Amino acid sequence: MRLSVYLLFARLILILVILHVLIKLHEIQRRNLHHELSVAAYSDENFKIVQEIFSIYTTKSGGSFPQNLFRSLEGMADKDKTPFLIGAVGTNGLKQAKIATIKKRQRVLHQLLAQEAGITIEEVYNLYEEECAKLNEYADENISMGKVPNRIFLMIKDIIANKTIEDIQIDVRVTINGKEVNNSKIEKIITSTKEKIRITMKKETLSEE
Repeated sequence: MRLSVYLLFARLILILVILHVLIKLHEIQRRNLHHELSVAAYSDENFKIVQEIFSIYTTKSGGSFPQNLFRSLEGMADKDKTPFLIGAVGTNGLKQAKIATIKKRQRVLHQLLAQEAGITIEEVYNLYEEECAKLNEYADENISMGKVPNRIFLMIKDIIANKTIEDIQIDVRVTINGKEVNNSKIEKIITSTKEKIRITMKKETLSEE
């Protein structure tokens, strides 16, 4: 009786192990399928580069090309993927994957700066060129739009607060019925408005030079 119980228990354990392995294999297949589908959506130019990458890698190593590069390129515009794909030809793609990941994190920091300043990403590159270069130093950290360390977020706040262009000083106040009103929401609107005024004045200055 006791032996039968042990055998039954052993069978249950074996079944659970097999199920665990099957689930893991299924998850891996789903992830690989996702990357394969994303590659299939590449432009003709990029897809030809991918075919060249696979051909050379298979000939040299005889194995499957690592998926790291394609994971790192997800979410990028098609034209932005091209340099990384070209750089990966004849390699395992890991170096280009790392570079692409850092570039994406830099973009996140620049987008956050644009969001907090209330301006477009193009205006950020025009207005905060030096500050963007400084923010790039933090792209080695694991950063996404929903995951930014508080110290970096505070640094971005300081960048916006301390930024001046061509010594332009702008004073914006909001009054209702003659009484000055100020709160966090209004302050954000004021900051955004001041930045847009500065950008407009800078463009006017550049056009006159």
